[in-house]
Amino acid sequence: PFGGDEAEHRECLRLIRERYPAAIVNEPKEAGFGEAVRHLWSTITSPYAVHLEDDWVAHEDITPEKIFPLFEGRTRQVTFLNKHKRRKGSALFDCKRTRSLLSPMKTYDPKKPLFTTSPGFIDSSFARISAELLDPKLDPEKQFYNGFNAELEHFASIYRNRFLIGEKNENIISDIGRDWREVRGLTKQTIDGVSTWENQEG
Repeated sequence: PFGGDEAEHRECLRLIRERYPAAIVNEPKEAGFGEAVRHLWSTITSPYAVHLEDDWVAHEDITPEKIFPLFEGRTRQVTFLNKHKRRKGSALFDCKRTRSLLSPMKTYDPKKPLFTTSPGFIDSSFARISAELLDPKLDPEKQFYNGFNAELEHFASIYRNRFLIGEKNENIISDIGRDWREVRGLTKQTIDGVSTWENQEG
């Protein structure tokens, strides 16, 4: 329950049912980002799943031929590149950037892979194990690398998140939800691993 009233809730549900009659819809009484992701990832039954949100726009077709060859080696997630993901130069994988004692420049650390809830495909086994280890009270993305969930961080550390790069423009999708958020004065705050969205206009 976020971003609309009960009438909009019903209309959203109607649109889902119209397009996907067999959809399983989770309607919790209390909003919870971590719990929502834990629920979704724990219910995947196919070998792979696409994690989507309703406020993203694709700029070109995203086909199986583009996605599945990238799931090789230790890759367990393929994320659609967008301007809000940090990609330096020709980097193919999403990793935390750190500054070493030898250089003032930040470099990608492959020992600290980043996994995301932004749109992309995810390996079902990886998703289900991650769901078991996720703390539903915390921001799910931050738990993979910020020290708040050592067990999940250790599990994910040997795997990789590969970028899907666009053919026309490297940012293959755009987030239109940020504009919606700014119009309403909403900002995301993350304190001690817990993310909340607050209205700065009171």
